[in-house]
Amino acid sequence: MSDPANQVPALLCVDEAGEAFLEDNNKPTILCLGEPQQIYSARFRVQVVVNMAAFYDALGELSLVAILLCQHGADEALPVIRQHSNSALKLVFSNLPCRFPLDGRLPDEAALIAALTAWQQAYQSFPELEKMQNPQDHLLAYLALRGEQLLQPERDLASAFSYRYPLIELFDLGDSLFFLRQAVRDELLAPVSLIDRVRQCTHCSHNTLNYIDLCPQCSSIDIKQQSAIHCFTCGHVGEQQTFMEGGRLVCPNCSTALRHIGTDYDRPLENMECNHCGAFFIEAKVVARCLHCDHENDPSDLNIAQIQSFKITDKTKFRLRVASDERFSLDLGEQVSRDYLHWLVDWQVGLSRRHQIEFALLCLSFNRVEQAVEQLGAAQVYRIISQLGAQIKDSLRVTDVICQYQDHSYLLLLPNLPFDHLTVVQQKMQQLSSLVQGTDALAMAVSSFHAPTELQEGDNADFLLTRLLSEVSGDA
Repeated sequence: MSDPANQVPALLCVDEAGEAFLEDNNKPTILCLGEPQQIYSARFRVQVVVNMAAFYDALGELSLVAILLCQHGADEALPVIRQHSNSALKLVFSNLPCRFPLDGRLPDEAALIAALTAWQQAYQSFPELEKMQNPQDHLLAYLALRGEQLLQPERDLASAFSYRYPLIELFDLGDSLFFLRQAVRDELLAPVSLIDRVRQCTHCSHNTLNYIDLCPQCSSIDIKQQSAIHCFTCGHVGEQQTFMEGGRLVCPNCSTALRHIGTDYDRPLENMECNHCGAFFIEAKVVARCLHCDHENDPSDLNIAQIQSFKITDKTKFRLRVASDERFSLDLGEQVSRDYLHWLVDWQVGLSRRHQIEFALLCLSFNRVEQAVEQLGAAQVYRIISQLGAQIKDSLRVTDVICQYQDHSYLLLLPNLPFDHLTVVQQKMQQLSSLVQGTDALAMAVSSFHAPTELQEGDNADFLLTRLLSEVSGDA
């Protein structure tokens, strides 16, 4: 055992068989994959592991405060670290190259204590973090605990769109662009700066594109730039070479000697020739051929991906602070997904246009949940929302369709509802919040739509639902 008086750390070593020794469970643990180059005082318990399986087992150590990656294997170890519930948010340091973000190089003791202090202060601002199991929330918390770190892209030519978001990969959140679209739509992430704009194949979404000039007549790739001559006498157009005869210009079609440009002949605008079909043309047809799937795209049809950096929003910080377990959701019974709601609304719009079938959409939104929590406390807000949910649920019909579209916004599809009944329903919803004690701080905004009464040409589910959400976004 090392001598504490000489500030040599007590090491817990694990051999190749995974056998551990020299345990000290009363101190914060620094888990090391490989021997660290730094020496830490006896205030820490330093656990050195050289076997990967034993290292992964050690991630569950409850006193774990930091991880040092001191031997090769960081690229393999980091995803496991970030997807383990106990180590997902912990500080990780390494001097070795790694394709994933780290918290820095191996720190000395003073730097480590400073980093741990900052991390602990941030952690105390989010008391709900211990309850999180969702990888998305782990990623958002990771950013929040590191001084609201930005979610940055990195250029990677092996990626389908030449960029990757290492943190999204690290937390195993699937397709990066899809995740970012969802997070921005849910107002959990906000764009900070535009890094690049990437065009993608419409067939496979890769951006490995080759722009090719083709003949506009036969689509052959075998074209060339060619100087041509137009004979005014007979109208013949051909390659300049075919007009040259004995040092003179002579039309090969009518044998007229061509002496003066502009009088006897001119050069046509068409300066491209197809070697396959012989056509002359001014501009080639351009296609973007995907080198991944060989699909030929019209350049104007290519998908465009915005490559941006992102930051967490105030809504995210609130969610991490008090609402990560979604306690502030109305219990309105069984709900449908957003995609299914969009399909149902488009179906109802079609029926309404063709057969004058009546239906209504109702949007209920709480825009001051965060302020209400600050004013009344989380427990009181939870009680109010529970009471509201029970009363709203009692007023719904069995056939009504419910979707929690955003954290505090709900969309209801009410089939076969006459317009005069919608007015009654809307007034009843607006009155419900006043029946629950304390709801002055939690006013509920309501917007509605009725078909065919308000149905306009071009209306569809996307437009109607967006309009209803926009109408309530500034209310309450």
